[in-house]
Formats: sequence, C-alpha cells, structure tokens
Amino acid sequence: MAKIHRDVCLVEVAGGLPAGAAGAATGGEPVRFRWAGRSYRVAEVLATWVEAGPWWGPAVGVPGVPSGAHPVERQVWRVVAGSRFQSEVTGTYDLVHESGSGRWWLTRVWD
Repeated sequence: MAKIHRDVCLVEVAGGLPAGAAGAATGGEPVRFRWAGRSYRVAEVLATWVEAGPWWGPAVGVPGVPSGAHPVERQVWRVVAGSRFQSEVTGTYDLVHESGSGRWWLTRVWD
C-alpha cells in the first residue's frame, strides 16, 4: 500500500551536486533527498522508468506544469532510503524528476 504525495523535494544526484545545479547530471541517480524537513540517504535503487505526459490534452493540476501546457517526460526512481538520524529505519519512496522544469518531487511513500 502506498501514500500518495505531490511534494517538491531537493535531491542530490550521483556526483555530489544538487539536481539542477550547474554541472549536475540532470535527472541522474538520486543519492540523497530532503523531504518534509528531513534528510534521507538512498540505500538502494529498486527500479527506474520513464513516464510520458498525456498527448490528448493539457495538463491540469500536475505539479510543475503550467496550466494548459503538456507535461514532458518524467523519470521515476523507486528507492529505499533512511533518515540520517534513524539509519536503521528505512522506507520505500518514489522520486520523480521532470525533464522540462528540472524539478524533483516525492510522489509515493510505500508501506
């Protein structure tokens, strides 16, 4: 079971730079992220896939997409991560990177 979220988060990708920073690998493999005031370290990438935006009409209510625009492809990373303060406690999270805007957000937290 999963809890659905649409929260923008700050993601650090492989190479040590925050996603979107000059020289960062845009949409690269996440190694850390900050969400809801906590820092998480990615222990394992379970899967990654690309989702295409709808071609049949404008996006409405999609985070990071202006009203009336068609969303671009986005890459989803399903990761196992833990808070740096509770390293023994981990969870499974879906992080999404939108290639057009460069934004990352957390979409699901799996139980």
